[in-house]
Amino acid sequence: MTCTICSDDDRPAEIGQACRRCHARVAAALRPLGIPALVQDLASLGYVQRDQRADRVYEHTGKPGPHFDQVAHALPVGPINGRRGGARVTGSATPPVPVSLDKVDLTAPARPASWAPYARGLLGVDQDQIGTLSVATILERAVRDWRAQRGQRESMPAAKVPELCAWLYDRLDWACAECEQLADFAEEIRELYTTLTAATGGYEAPPRQMEARCPDCGQRSLTQAWDDANITCDCGRSLTPGEYADYLRKLIQQETASMKKQDARAAAEAAIREFDWGSYGLNDVEMFLADRPDDQEWVPVLADAVVNAVLGATA
Repeated sequence: MTCTICSDDDRPAEIGQACRRCHARVAAALRPLGIPALVQDLASLGYVQRDQRADRVYEHTGKPGPHFDQVAHALPVGPINGRRGGARVTGSATPPVPVSLDKVDLTAPARPASWAPYARGLLGVDQDQIGTLSVATILERAVRDWRAQRGQRESMPAAKVPELCAWLYDRLDWACAECEQLADFAEEIRELYTTLTAATGGYEAPPRQMEARCPDCGQRSLTQAWDDANITCDCGRSLTPGEYADYLRKLIQQETASMKKQDARAAAEAAIREFDWGSYGLNDVEMFLADRPDDQEWVPVLADAVVNAVLGATA
């Protein structure tokens, strides 16, 4: 059975209907550092910008100039920028709204009744219905759908983004096993995360490239989305952080043993070439080693046999 979220034939469904990669991505978005943190960043005041032109005073009156905005000085401006960054021009056109309505929409409280006008706007039935649904509204509907499917008379969490995400995160494994709309839910979460990331001026950090090669395909394609996530490969192999640590430790031990063996082989080969063969009646061997050292293919073979015998005896 392939994953119902990504529909990738190379990624089997290992956690209910989802592959480990899709499960990890949805879980990461629902964690406190995912969607809740992005909403908080978007709704917070952020940097503060005050009208500092109070220092510009007329010498003859000692009062601020006429362009000083006392309201802007007392009530600083937050991170919600105007819709246009260019110069303002005069004309008969209706002036634009001075704030970004998308950011206001995304951080608005949960309003279940807004689904109907939002749908009319999408269908083109009502041209006045524009904008986006708030994050809390989308999450609250997902919570209500899951509660209905589970049928356990669970109480609704507070209609706030952190509480809604925590409720969904705690039941994600159930959703992967039994939720009929799992693929639609995962797509909504992905779109929310992408939209919030763009709205906050950030970007999604690329997965961290791991040092070791994949134990299955041998390629350097092992990646980790975040510190506690599983290490995955394009071939479908998945390792928990503990399994990867054991695998990396084994590779280091093998590399250390290989380096020791190479050093021992080089030392054995040098000893063979420097040995006093003539003292034991093997003058021809000594002559060949002195006259044609590069042609003596038996030397590295003998050195390798000696090293294998010694290492095998000491293992």
